[in-house]
Amino acid sequence: MEGGRSLPSRARGARYVRGGPGRSRRAIHRMLKSGSRSRRRSAADNSPTRAAESISELLEIVAEQTRAWGFRAEDQNRPWFRGHSSLGWRLLPTGLRGRNWGRRACEDENESFEEFLTKAPALGAPESIRSNLWDGYFLMQHCGVPTRLLDWTENILVATYFATAGHHCGADVAIWMLDPYELNERNDGFRKGEVISPGFVGNKARQRKKIDKWLPLSANRESHEIPLGPLAVYPAYFARRIENQKSCFTIHGSDAQGLDKLWRKEGPLLRIVIQGRNIAKMRSQLTDLGVDASSVYPDLDGLGMLLAAKWGPHSGDSPHQRTFVRLRPSKVHAGGVGVFAIRPIPKGTNIFSGEPEDIVWTPAMSLPKSGPLRKLYDDFGVIRDGWYATPRTFNSLSPGWYLNDSRRPNVKCDENLDFIAIRDIRAGEELTADYKTYSAAPIKKLP
Repeated sequence: MEGGRSLPSRARGARYVRGGPGRSRRAIHRMLKSGSRSRRRSAADNSPTRAAESISELLEIVAEQTRAWGFRAEDQNRPWFRGHSSLGWRLLPTGLRGRNWGRRACEDENESFEEFLTKAPALGAPESIRSNLWDGYFLMQHCGVPTRLLDWTENILVATYFATAGHHCGADVAIWMLDPYELNERNDGFRKGEVISPGFVGNKARQRKKIDKWLPLSANRESHEIPLGPLAVYPAYFARRIENQKSCFTIHGSDAQGLDKLWRKEGPLLRIVIQGRNIAKMRSQLTDLGVDASSVYPDLDGLGMLLAAKWGPHSGDSPHQRTFVRLRPSKVHAGGVGVFAIRPIPKGTNIFSGEPEDIVWTPAMSLPKSGPLRKLYDDFGVIRDGWYATPRTFNSLSPGWYLNDSRRPNVKCDENLDFIAIRDIRAGEELTADYKTYSAAPIKKLP
């Protein structure tokens, strides 16, 4: 057997469902649409997007699609999965996000790959990555360097964990399902049912030659261009995380849109949508099944993530639990907006605890010179020594940024830019702070 998961029976057509060898996938699809061999209810279910509201419903969709793609129950090889915690994310590897493949992208990848191979062994990486370049490329991806590799998993529950864990925005998420064998058949020179582990030392020369075309050009000495489309490959399991996550990869070619195009053409891809309102329930179901941070990340980091989520401060809070204020028309700033207590606030309370804390400092000379954009900085920024502290984006302005100025404040700003009640505040009372105690006046004339 050559490297990877290309079993002899798989290569001979084990992808076809029981009922007659040599039956085409098109014929299988006709059977499934008619309902004679499937739980599908209508041809409309053949669309490239489905929706699931629970783990059991998700597993049912996966089972249906697995049969529709021609996998048999006894097959050892199955579809692959990928979780996206945003419905809008595309199937793009980090090395191709925000850019197309071209001379600059090629040069950047070559430089980063060569530097990684040079420096990584001194930091604990095996010396073998300099001779087994695929292992070096997989390790580079594992260490967070942008590559053309896109992570997948053979475990649908692991993909669901990545789609739902740490999800806070309330929006829908997606799980992608891929037939890697069908994907590879679309590349010249690959047999049916063939997914190779390119770093396997037992690969034959012809196997290495056809798959090395996807390597960074600095390693692929015999070719000056990479193939157009993506290819499915298995990595070496050099880390426990890769084993526990049942990791596998697609490596993109020169067409950054390769997988997106296949999905739009109803190729070997299915997107399963999980609506935001169902995410908490499905996370709980995953926990009941033993899928959590410590199983996905089988190390001290994973244990830390698990304990922080389970026992950390505010981990079980309802959305209203730490809310003390809301915005209303101000009584101290005519025509403006103010912050009002909606319940009693005891002295010493950190009033806006739990608000986004991502603050950036921008020098005044880099700001817009005038107009409505400049006014955002002057109205909401904390100004110190010619620098403005603001949210990373003004789209995330929360109530704390709307406090009005007063010489008789009931709130103070401490050294951490937290706002603390300096006395008991009654429900219905407007909250104010003395701007001069923590912020300079807006800079009117730039240097």
